[in-house]
Amino acid sequence: MEYDINRDSPIPYYYQIQLRLKDAIEKGEWNSNEFIPSERELSSKFNVSRITTKKAIINLRAEGYLKIIKGKGAIVAKSKIEEHFFYNVITSYQELKDKGYKVENKIFKFEIIKPEQTIIENLNLSSEDKVYYIERLRFINDEPYHYTKSYLPLYLYKNLNVKDLIENSIYDLLTNKYKQIISKIEKVFEASKTSFEDSKLFNTSVNFPLLFFINKTFNTDNKPIEFSYNKIRGDLSKFKVVVDVNKTN
Repeated sequence: MEYDINRDSPIPYYYQIQLRLKDAIEKGEWNSNEFIPSERELSSKFNVSRITTKKAIINLRAEGYLKIIKGKGAIVAKSKIEEHFFYNVITSYQELKDKGYKVENKIFKFEIIKPEQTIIENLNLSSEDKVYYIERLRFINDEPYHYTKSYLPLYLYKNLNVKDLIENSIYDLLTNKYKQIISKIEKVFEASKTSFEDSKLFNTSVNFPLLFFINKTFNTDNKPIEFSYNKIRGDLSKFKVVVDVNKTN
């Protein structure tokens, strides 16, 4: 990494340092959980005050690039998983593996139940219909990442089994095994924080950032074929949004 800054530029020194460090992290100069040079070292190399260096580090922590270890310094945070929630279904099990992530699905519950009224209404079921109820936690590189409570109409998915759910994403199963063609997905997003129960589930502190969303999936006959409640670790994820201006009018 180059330890120079443009002292004639109107761009503040701290921000120039911030960009230098961010570029080095993105290029892999330091690995995840590896300490970057101390504030004292960086101040010396950039020939600036420690207050200037500290501001750059604080900003990088706020952006999720660094974590501060009290009394020791700053380490590179784990890389975030880019989700394409706003123009794609959801990053699939195989897609994550193809990107080099270690992916594991842990099933907490797999039951056939008579659903409550909210689920009946969202899946357009009769009071006699039953659903698969699935609680699942996805681990990415051994970190708990995505918790889901899913409801699938029993009449659409004969012979669904736990092995399928461990080795596939829900959407892979719907499209590949059960030949459901997904036409649209309704998503409702909400910023959230971990409760005490969530903190145990995700192995985090209480009030840790989460993304909560409700998912409702439709096939080409405009029938709802999946309904789920989801929670995703905020510190391990980032979201890409693509807006097609030709489709906004």
